[in-house]
Amino acid sequence: MIRDLDLLTGTTFDVLVVGGGVYGLTVAYDAAQRGLSVALVERDDFGSGASFNHLRTIHGGLRYLQKLDLGRARESVRERRTLARTAPHSVRPLPFAVPLYRSLVRGKTVMCAGFLIDRLIAAGRNRGLPASHRLPGGRVVGRGTAVQRFPGLKRQGLTGAAVFYDYIMPEADRLTLAYALAAAEHGAVLANHLEAVAPLSGSQGARRVAGVRARDTLGGGELEIAARITVNATGCAIDRLLEPLGLSSGIPMMQAMNLVTRRDVGEEALGGRSTSGRHLFLVPWR
Repeated sequence: MIRDLDLLTGTTFDVLVVGGGVYGLTVAYDAAQRGLSVALVERDDFGSGASFNHLRTIHGGLRYLQKLDLGRARESVRERRTLARTAPHSVRPLPFAVPLYRSLVRGKTVMCAGFLIDRLIAAGRNRGLPASHRLPGGRVVGRGTAVQRFPGLKRQGLTGAAVFYDYIMPEADRLTLAYALAAAEHGAVLANHLEAVAPLSGSQGARRVAGVRARDTLGGGELEIAARITVNATGCAIDRLLEPLGLSSGIPMMQAMNLVTRRDVGEEALGGRSTSGRHLFLVPWR
């Protein structure tokens, strides 16, 4: 994979992807393997944004059941299974434990009902997977089992624990780079440290995007990249590229924070609810 900016000019690509995180790289790979001519630009290094700073978990949509978003939950199960099937070396099963206390809305009964719905939504979750990557269904355990198996949970008022399984990516960067290499092998032209500063207007008006004008953050020069379709995969910076067009995605952004500590948390992920009502998770990594 060679950074050659000359390959980006003088032609009109079928697809131009702006943003070299894991989403942008998978879009580039998918389009390139279908035989389309593809270019991708990333203003920093590949996978240096949210693709690096995240919880490193691949979840199966259990969180969406809180809002009864069954479609999104089912989609998450399918995507989790697909990743485990196509890249089993990049993920491994991890148990999660969330403490339960006496509560009408967050107690044992509600969690048991939630896991029952999850088993129906997640039917076929292990289809086609090797035994090492098959995930058990979620279940509720009593206080004694919770204390013995998960000593890190707060014991005061504890009535049990909700235990479920998802995947963790110990080395997320390897998966991101694998998508970049696969896209390049299928003919995609990738360039990092190349920032898209403004969209190019097409012949059908200012709101018809025909590519982008990009700035080389290493050399300082600018170039224009023409494309029939431009994909904005810049994550939380999505509106920055839309602003010159007078547009906004209207997508609300959620701010999350991940802290890396030296605390030994064992082999399970432990959850807890903060005073604001949000769940916090302590996830083992390395």
